[in-house]
Amino acid sequence: MTEVERANGEEPFDPYRRDANKKYLSGESIRVEGPGIIELFFSRDFGSFMNLVKSAAGAGLFAMPNAFASVGMILGVVGTLLIGVLITVALHLLMITHTRLCTEQRRRAIPYDQIVATTMTRGRLSTSTASLVIDIIMLICYIGIGAVYIIFVSGIIQDLVDQGKTVGLAYYSLILFPLFLLLNMIRGLNAIAPIAIIGNILIVVAAFIGVAYAVSKAESDWVFFQKDYRKYPKFLGTVFFSLSSPSLALAIQQDMQSPRHFTRKCGVLNWGMGFLILLHLSVGIVGYVKYGSSVTGNFIQNHPMLDMATGIALGVQALAIFFSYGLQCYLPISILYKDYAVRSIQDKFLRGTPFLWSILIRVSVTLLTCILAASIPQLHVFASFVGALCVATLGFIIPVMVYVISHYGEFGRCKWKLVLSVVFLILGTLAMILGTISSVKSMFDYLKE
Repeated sequence: MTEVERANGEEPFDPYRRDANKKYLSGESIRVEGPGIIELFFSRDFGSFMNLVKSAAGAGLFAMPNAFASVGMILGVVGTLLIGVLITVALHLLMITHTRLCTEQRRRAIPYDQIVATTMTRGRLSTSTASLVIDIIMLICYIGIGAVYIIFVSGIIQDLVDQGKTVGLAYYSLILFPLFLLLNMIRGLNAIAPIAIIGNILIVVAAFIGVAYAVSKAESDWVFFQKDYRKYPKFLGTVFFSLSSPSLALAIQQDMQSPRHFTRKCGVLNWGMGFLILLHLSVGIVGYVKYGSSVTGNFIQNHPMLDMATGIALGVQALAIFFSYGLQCYLPISILYKDYAVRSIQDKFLRGTPFLWSILIRVSVTLLTCILAASIPQLHVFASFVGALCVATLGFIIPVMVYVISHYGEFGRCKWKLVLSVVFLILGTLAMILGTISSVKSMFDYLKE
């Protein structure tokens, strides 16, 4: 460990990891076979697999039928598959860029915002400016996701205990503040992993109950193609929201004992994204076939409210999304605490101890998500907005952009890698712009009402 690394609080550079990085940069490690799905269940990487699944399988999963209703069955299936594959490719590009920077800087791990800041500096953008912009986007993104989760849980609680809706949904979002704060007091991904596993199991159980109910009585006005193209952007935002969580994916890889296992051909990333895509497709198809154009942002809420199976499914849903909330708030809390509070205390800009500021940040993030949820308690609108503006930017546009900049001049014969990257950027930018405009319009319509 060098004196510079010790002074900066960095981990010592691992020569074995360096050799692995060289292989990764050459593309060799991508072609290495990983464990099969059965072996993965019994490997030490299973916790990382579950964290990856939990980072994306949440409230957006149950909004997939509503997303399908925006475009129709054919475009829903094709669009979900296409976006899922593109997000997986973008995550691989992000990991490749991360590995290269780690090798160049002789570090074991680099946070997402520093990856972007370092890369953008090569593109003649100030490091501090790039880092600040990315931090702001990440904070908006994950605080927005936290707000969506609160709306989701609050809506279920309202349906279970107050079917007459005598108390507004916004009040439930504020009443549940202490419970969500309790989750945000948990520190570290290792401590969150057991909760994530429980949440994954509950998500699958709730989805199974909802799908089984829908299959038993599938009669609705579903269509192959939605004629109203103005609804299409909502589909893009919802799917991006449902499938992508780039910063958490990077944090999960860095937290693994063998980070190389994450990006193998049959590694954690590919298995996890494949499982997520199939799960979202199944729920989207069945829920849409059952309820058609009348499907809500949480398709299980379309079930008869006095049905016992429905009540159980909603209760399991609420617990599953509740357990997922802490994982989504992990990054904004980490950014505010490590990158700003600790440094400000060291520079004597802030008074108090790191422990005090850690508590204040956790309380503030939780309170902010509850207030946002109470302000616009519309699940599908909020999810589409966060997915289009933030998740599409963080999970697709920026990973492709930093890959292009960091691998400038290494685009292969006829520059095919550059051509594909430009196509990806155009598609991601169009999805982000159209989805954001559509969601903002829906928000204004709600506020007018």
